[in-house]
Amino acid sequence: MLTLMACTKDKIQPSGPLELWPLKIGNRWEYISYVPGGSGTGTMTVIRDTLIDSVKWFLNGRYVYPWIRNKSDGLYGYSNGSGLLLYKYPVSKNFIYWDGTDSVEVVSIDTLIHTTMGDFRCIRYKRPALQTYSFRDEYFTPGVGLIQSVHYSFNTPSGQFGMTYKMVLSNYILK
Repeated sequence: MLTLMACTKDKIQPSGPLELWPLKIGNRWEYISYVPGGSGTGTMTVIRDTLIDSVKWFLNGRYVYPWIRNKSDGLYGYSNGSGLLLYKYPVSKNFIYWDGTDSVEVVSIDTLIHTTMGDFRCIRYKRPALQTYSFRDEYFTPGVGLIQSVHYSFNTPSGQFGMTYKMVLSNYILK
């Protein structure tokens, strides 16, 4: 089993078996978002839980899949009557898997991400969106959650991919 820990200046990381994104009612993550020419803030809070087909799911109020849960092989989202594997965990570098719509690549299991809270060692997932000629790099620290998400889109005039959106963790509270 792979265990990754993050180093931060102000926070003590949880110990014991780690979930990719710790889900308990009241857990909260605050982010600073950047777009070309501006910035803003956003929050993701675990609002409540519910049973769907006798399985506990957590409502997060922000993420693409409103109902998410950790299982022994990763983080799942609930949509259209079924659970889909979103982020495989534990994983190894260069592992590729199908998330229901696209293939996802684990680019690294030890990427250092700098935030205002300190540095985090992260798993880097590369998620393409082939229909829109774009992709996302998403960085998770097990036991903490999503640290950073960077979205890139293809720019036809330049012939290159450019950053269109970046979201970086600025604070988190785990219950």
